[in-house]
Amino acid sequence: MQRLWVGVFRVVTGCAAVACALGLAAPARAQGPDARNCGWALKVSGDQANILYPDEAAKYWAAILPIPPGGAIEAKGRFPHARYLSFHTYDVATTAIDALADVDLVPDPGSLNPFKPGADRTTPDDRRGYTIRMVGERKPAGGGAPNTIYTENADGSKSTRSLGGGSLTLRVYEADRGLDDSGGVGLPTLTLVAADGTRTTLPECGAGTIPDVGATQTLASSGFGAPLPANGLVSYDPPRWTRYTNAPTALTYNVESDTLGDSVAEAVRDITTKFPSGGFAENEHNKYVFSAMSPGFGQVLVLRGKLPTTPRTYDGEPTMGTGELRYWSMCTGIQTTQYLACHNDDAIPVDDQGRYTIAVSTAAARPANARTACGVAWLPAGPLPQTVLFMRNMLPDPGFRHAVQNAQPGTEERVLGDFYPRGEYFATPGDVERKLGCDRDRAPAKAVSVTTSASPKACPTRRTLTIRLRGIGRDRLRSITVTANGKRLKARRVGRRSVRVVVKTSGRQRITVRVRATTRTGRRLTTVRRYRACKTAGQR
Repeated sequence: MQRLWVGVFRVVTGCAAVACALGLAAPARAQGPDARNCGWALKVSGDQANILYPDEAAKYWAAILPIPPGGAIEAKGRFPHARYLSFHTYDVATTAIDALADVDLVPDPGSLNPFKPGADRTTPDDRRGYTIRMVGERKPAGGGAPNTIYTENADGSKSTRSLGGGSLTLRVYEADRGLDDSGGVGLPTLTLVAADGTRTTLPECGAGTIPDVGATQTLASSGFGAPLPANGLVSYDPPRWTRYTNAPTALTYNVESDTLGDSVAEAVRDITTKFPSGGFAENEHNKYVFSAMSPGFGQVLVLRGKLPTTPRTYDGEPTMGTGELRYWSMCTGIQTTQYLACHNDDAIPVDDQGRYTIAVSTAAARPANARTACGVAWLPAGPLPQTVLFMRNMLPDPGFRHAVQNAQPGTEERVLGDFYPRGEYFATPGDVERKLGCDRDRAPAKAVSVTTSASPKACPTRRTLTIRLRGIGRDRLRSITVTANGKRLKARRVGRRSVRVVVKTSGRQRITVRVRATTRTGRRLTTVRRYRACKTAGQR
């Protein structure tokens, strides 16, 4: 028991040391609003600082600044073209103090918030403005002021006092395809605002990114392709999923097993669950369940569950949709808080019932059918005898009762229901290949069929296109965007899998038609077709 406590303490204090590396260290005592000469000090993403179990699709920027007495730090930016935006404040133990979600931000006068359900996601950048303030105050018990984030929580148990300033973290999840990590809008400008109204705008800090040295990819591709002896340690068969409450409690699960360690771990958890919630720089808008895989039970763990619905944004969808969650992902990692890989909601194949299948194994033991073309996703187990599994649920719809947010430790399987990831171990990759086969109907369709109407005229002024989805089994069309030379066209439904559009033409103009479709089970289909407005010999 004593050795276990020492281990927990070392990892938790190690996380505090990591916080220092991320910029969550006490700066020199500020003598005025110009004590710091730049704003966002560090970018964290993927392998550049793979710590504290980040999400593969998320990018993070950190700033720690002295707040002028009676003043504030102002962040003025533009809503990104992305799935999600947020601001958080953290204490030195990487525990969240306060948070602001994109949907709750009031836009600047003359601007719109594109994260509101049904909002226009194509709103021009000059109409996407917002302004938030970080204040060195305790958050009021009844809730904070609009667009204001605080450095101390309502009961005073968490604050940035030991940092000597305010720590502000910006998150952007899944920028639209082709855009930079900021979602195409750059980073917010940070300004120190003194009590008398004096303003000092901080310049960018320059290169604050740690080089990508490929360590995550090396870890993910490591591991043996032979079975390990079954010892019943460090995991359960089948895996048990537990809601994350705080870092010390999560660490006790490193000693859980189905044969040894239960009594020790449970005794420690009786104490650690009384600690403050949070840690590992958690996202207040996410809640997590986690589990573990042990290759002693089999070389491959297959997870199955129902995928919650989420809004589609990655392909520049013009309208902000809704869903049961804002974002979902499943990741693997190791005990030192590195992630190995993640699959998020719009990058995972599902069947016609909206259910996913994920195989977890070392790269050497990857089943041949663990690929998108067969409808089976794959996540690496890495080189260690225990692989950490964790699933995120972000910003659930109030009516979605199966969200992780509604579960408490011990109720996860009952509350999540069909959305609970159920696991089955397989002794060898060949067993998975024989059991699952290759269900190509579950894989995303490879093409979209586009046919154009014939016209008796050599140079018609309009052309009708019929767009059909194929290779999607019993799935149906959920949404579709069709553009011609960049201009969006009005699509008329003519069936469960088909739409019709009219393209206006002029002269000898070339027409580029782009189609982006999403099915009800979340599959994304895209295609590009090019036409001439005027027919040539043999052309229809």
